[in-house]
Amino acid sequence: MQYCIDHPEEVSKIAKVKAQVSEVKGVMMENIEKVIVVIFLPYAHIIWSAM
Repeated sequence: MQYCIDHPEEVSKIAKVKAQVSEVKGVMMENIEKVIVVIFLPYAHIIWSAM
């Protein structure tokens, strides 16, 4: 904890990196969802009729 008090600029850098990681994660999740839709949409009628 003392390190954070003594080096606030490092805490700021970490916060910035965490925000960037969250942004990239969100983009990746959107892209994965798009790929899943493209792959499985043609088979949706088969999946739904099997339920």
